[in-house]
Amino acid sequence: GAGVPAVILAGRVARDAGVLLDAGITALVPIVHEPAPLPEVLARGAENLERATATVLRLWASVPGH
Repeated sequence: GAGVPAVILAGRVARDAGVLLDAGITALVPIVHEPAPLPEVLARGAENLERATATVLRLWASVPGH
């Protein structure tokens, strides 16, 4: 890779998604943390995305030099 961290936020992360890590992706972060009916997941989409983004930013802030 180009040495640039790349994080994927996904609705869910499949068991075989590790192939993306092998290809240079830094991290895979699920947006939805528990199974739920699609209408519920969609209704809470913004909230879930905000939570996942906050997690990534907290991790990023904990890395020295960032």
